[in-house]
Formats: sequence, C-alpha cells, structure tokens
Amino acid sequence: MGSINYKSETVLKLKDESLLLVIVGTFGSTNLPLKITSDSIKNNIQIIEINIEENYFSRVVNQYKNGFYIQGESSLVIDEILNYFESLIE
Repeated sequence: MGSINYKSETVLKLKDESLLLVIVGTFGSTNLPLKITSDSIKNNIQIIEINIEENYFSRVVNQYKNGFYIQGESSLVIDEILNYFESLIE
C-alpha cells in the first residue's frame, strides 16, 4: 500500500477543521508550517510541538496558553502519547 500525499491546500483546509495541531521535528524553514501554526493560534487550537531540540516553534508554543512543547526523539515521544491515549480507552 502506498503512502498518501497531501497537497498544501488540503492541509490548510484540514487545519481549519482540527482541534489539535501536532508539530513533529520541523524547523519551519518553509512558509506552510509557519502559516498553519499562526492560524492555529488565532483559532485557539491546542498545539503540541515535539522536537529533539528547542527551536522557533518550541518557543512560540511555550508562550501560547494552549501549547505544549515536548523535547525528545519523536518516535519515542509519539509512542508514549499513543500508549497514554490507548490506556484511556481500555
């Protein structure tokens, strides 16, 4: 099975329908992550930023009242988050 590729227009539409934005391992070197983060803050959406080192997004998210920065390797952090939510369901 192949991977699904999203175009920027699709991502911009989906972010307007979302309740949570998870940013994983980006430094924001393109305009799209910056736009999505900025719009999410304006729309009061919960934001989780996961990155191995502090960067622009972690500083922005740390200052945002509905933002959480988790420092660590994304594969380990995401596994912990998934395990947490799975434990809530059981």
